[in-house]
Amino acid sequence: IVITSRPSGGVQQHTRPDCHVHIMGFSPEHVVKYVRRYFNLVERAELTEDFITQFFTARDDYKEEEEEEEEEEDDRYVFRGDTFLKTLLQTPIFLMFLCVLWEEDQEMVSTGTMTGLYTNLLTCLVRKYCRREGVDMPLDGLPAEVDEALLQ
Repeated sequence: IVITSRPSGGVQQHTRPDCHVHIMGFSPEHVVKYVRRYFNLVERAELTEDFITQFFTARDDYKEEEEEEEEEEDDRYVFRGDTFLKTLLQTPIFLMFLCVLWEEDQEMVSTGTMTGLYTNLLTCLVRKYCRREGVDMPLDGLPAEVDEALLQ
């Protein structure tokens, strides 16, 4: 059994699997449900609707009437934006990262690259650490003790 989260991880060139399984990720409705729960849990519910409207379009023809219950709930929202962000939103761990960044500063979400996302996430988490521990956060770069710890 070979399991990888990297589609280009090179596993295919070393094996001849009998079966390939592709995990589809969260549907738009699942993402919206997760985002609502996340921001309620961190007591920042006011951020929820801005996050949802940034990344989704609500279908105009969606009806919430009881007779329409047979229609899939997943049809209510449609992803908007580029494929990069759609992929991140559908992946639970990256969705959590995006929520953490959105909670700190909405501009940190729109990096366009994984490197930018990880850099912003590191900065965000260090800021949270500094606030919690009472450490001064420099305007540029990281606090000396954090920078040294990361380089070890």
